Amino acid sequence: NSQVSPPPPPPPSSLSSRSVATSAVTNAAAVVASKNAPSSTFPSPSSSSEEAPDLAHAHIGNGNISSIPGKKTEQVVVEAEQPSLPPPPVLIVKDDGYFRRAHLWRGAGVAIPVFSLRTNDSVGGGEFLDLIPTARLAAKCGFCVVQVLPVNDTSVYGDWQDSYPYSALSVHALHPQYLALRALRGENRPLPADLQAEIAAAAARLNSGIHMDYEGTMRFKMDMARRIFLQFGHETVGG
Repeated sequence: NSQVSPPPPPPPSSLSSRSVATSAVTNAAAVVASKNAPSSTFPSPSSSSEEAPDLAHAHIGNGNISSIPGKKTEQVVVEAEQPSLPPPPVLIVKDDGYFRRAHLWRGAGVAIPVFSLRTNDSVGGGEFLDLIPTARLAAKCGFCVVQVLPVNDTSVYGDWQDSYPYSALSVHALHPQYLALRALRGENRPLPADLQAEIAAAAARLNSGIHMDYEGTMRFKMDMARRIFLQFGHETVGG
């Protein structure tokens, strides 16, 4: 007296997927059949109903559709189109080549970090404007090359770890530690006396040590640079 319950219906997702696939293939078969089949198979509206085939059922399997009319059987095969694949990636390698001259060239020079070029006008460490007296000194010594370490911005942690020059944030942004505060207003535009006195006091304090105080220099320069910009930035931004 055991009863066997009917199997559960398939999940809705399977039914919907199969119905969508069946509808798509059936529509494709109808289009192909209407183009390739003779006119007697698909009568025009003016034809009599007796000439129209009695479509019994459609069998779908393995990508083929077989239409079985009541009086005449015809098979329509629909080949699935291959999906269009994107073209393979193209790798472009551009090489600027090597440093070459028309003849073998040799020259003497000096390699030094910019922060080591501390002068009496610097604040905490060497600055971009300190490269000018350095180049003049190199020329007097007969040197023809001055090589410096990277000068790109490395401000990530806001402490001494940013002093490493080879972890640049950008190839375009320069490091603010090399700013010459005295020249931020531009040529022939000196800062007010109170700001000059404040910069001179900070320079005396930060330049007193043998080693550079990176964190102290960055704090003072960033604060002073913002103050100068807020007070005189319109002279540059506004033209």
